[in-house]
Amino acid sequence: MQKDYIKVIPLGGLGEIGMNAMAFETRNDMVLIDCGLQFPDASYPGVEVLVPDLSYILERLNKLRGIIVTHGHDDHIGAIPFLLREKDLDIYSTPFPRGLIEQKLTEFSQTQEARFHSIEPRKKFSVGCFTFDPIPVQHSIIEALAFAIQTPVGTIIHSGDFKHDPKEASRGEITFKAFEDYGDQGVLLLLSDSTNAEREGHTLSEVDIEKSFESILSRQTGRLIIALFASNIRRIEKILAQAKKQGKKVAFMGRSMHSYTRLAFEQNSLGIPEDTLIPIEKTGQYRDDEVIVLSTGSQAEPRSALVRVAEGIHKDFEIRKTDTIVMSSRFIPGNERAITRMIDNLYRLGADVLYESVHQIHVSGHGFQEELMMMLRATRPKFFIPIHGEFRHLSKHAKLAIRSGVAETNVVVVENGQSVEIDADEMKLG
Repeated sequence: MQKDYIKVIPLGGLGEIGMNAMAFETRNDMVLIDCGLQFPDASYPGVEVLVPDLSYILERLNKLRGIIVTHGHDDHIGAIPFLLREKDLDIYSTPFPRGLIEQKLTEFSQTQEARFHSIEPRKKFSVGCFTFDPIPVQHSIIEALAFAIQTPVGTIIHSGDFKHDPKEASRGEITFKAFEDYGDQGVLLLLSDSTNAEREGHTLSEVDIEKSFESILSRQTGRLIIALFASNIRRIEKILAQAKKQGKKVAFMGRSMHSYTRLAFEQNSLGIPEDTLIPIEKTGQYRDDEVIVLSTGSQAEPRSALVRVAEGIHKDFEIRKTDTIVMSSRFIPGNERAITRMIDNLYRLGADVLYESVHQIHVSGHGFQEELMMMLRATRPKFFIPIHGEFRHLSKHAKLAIRSGVAETNVVVVENGQSVEIDADEMKLG
């Protein structure tokens, strides 16, 4: 009698930031957790997006039972339309990522069918021989999930992207109790977010950022342009509430800012205070110290709203010397040169620019070392594979796992395309 096994095949997201996609395969079934893209740097001239090498999936489409979505960031869902060109797909997702995927599908010419299946936190569902328990986690986007996966060889925990923000815990978005319960039952394998594995301590809280914005808004003398990811719905909601409190008006600038907030509002995930929003073209009708603009372009993406403003080619908005731009996001590796060029252009136009390395205006959505250790100690896995990060992040996380008590021989650092075969007793490179 053949022994049960499972193969874990990272197709993207290991050894790099972006393109997250991970396949889980048994003899008869395969599922894919996430299928994301990456925005290229200047070393890819003329290339708009990068997608994972999906050849392993394409050669085994008859085994693929579905895509399971952890959350709605582009580096986790952006490549789904490319896979849909090849096969009808069952997609398991909460409402917000589903809405974002549906928006993307309208931009692609594909003929295959996307069959969506709604999932809810802590309500188990089965796909092939796998049973998934969606566990809500905190991240920089709403409806982020980890998954506890029951497989023929044991329980696997996939952390998704996560942090632990106890000041925000009242929202009920994360409880390590669920992970501790699985740890008590026995976790065969933990795959965990490594993005901030090099950073000691604990991430700052969104509550701290809320206080920073309260102070910035109260001292505002000119127009305030806040650049952030449109997917950061909770931060947008806090800024809107603070604007209402201080009697200011808010305009959205950038296509994704409009589409993300519209979707969140329609799904009752974003509260927009009455008489706060104004169209971007109407900002000139208000005093400068009353105007706040929430803009895309925090990573200086080509053709994004803030880049066009910085280049003086935005049709509805021009920089004034009294404007202040707040960069409320980190400089993602690979984007630094484009971001600093955009900031220089904004200074050339006379604006002032605040950014993370100088002001406390952003907190990460990925846990620091203390939070990664919390996950390791809660789940107490037999085997560990660090995921979601450049190689140095994966290597640092592997050392944390060993420090937490995982046997060194049971920790493996792999990169994209390297499969790992696991049964109840051992883990080996495929």
